[in-house]
Amino acid sequence: MRVTCLSMFNNATGYLPRYFEQMARLRAALQADGHYLQLLLVEGDSTDDTWPQMHSEVEQYHFHATMWQHHHGQPLRRGTGHPERLANLSRIWNEMLDGVSPHADVVVIVESDLVWQPETMLQLIQRSREDGGIHCAMVWLGDEGSDLFYDIYLYRRNGVKFLNDAPYHADLVMGEPLILDCAGSCLVMPGSIARAHRTTAREELMGLCNSARAVGHAVILDSDLSIYQPESEWAGPQEFAGVV
Repeated sequence: MRVTCLSMFNNATGYLPRYFEQMARLRAALQADGHYLQLLLVEGDSTDDTWPQMHSEVEQYHFHATMWQHHHGQPLRRGTGHPERLANLSRIWNEMLDGVSPHADVVVIVESDLVWQPETMLQLIQRSREDGGIHCAMVWLGDEGSDLFYDIYLYRRNGVKFLNDAPYHADLVMGEPLILDCAGSCLVMPGSIARAHRTTAREELMGLCNSARAVGHAVILDSDLSIYQPESEWAGPQEFAGVV
């Protein structure tokens, strides 16, 4: 099995060592079963040493990685939902999806600042391989044990967004799988989905999910699995007129 991970970076020197350590642990777990890991990494508009440090980390761990830069030259606008930000992210995700090899069996889209365990990623990979769906985990804001849900913009079911606080969504039963409209932060899917589907100009990963669902692929929340967005690296919520 060949696994390809896609991540983008901006001003990431504070967490680059963690990202590559996590990937090294995932690679070791995959290699133990005869599998293979490739990285597709994009950096853009950083004002720190992210780009050279990415090269140093890749060389240190001897990753098979394809890296390039995509500068959009516009304000970062880190609050979720700004139309200009979504358009920039959508272009970059599509560009990265265009780079997925025809030999990739599984594609993992994971935001570069998330904290996760290899066992969690392996479970998402295994479940996607078994049923052919797009799988995601619960994403919590803060450290292990947090009960504050993070991705309240992209996680949606029946058109209803998730909430920060329990029960998070009226249809969610913790520990049981839940079919979603769309999700974000970390999506694991068959390579065939990643090669065939793209997002629209303003939908970011929501558009990828919508495109895949339109031809029968399920987006599945595995609520027994967790990954984390460190609170210290969170930009905080922002509201923008016209954003839904």
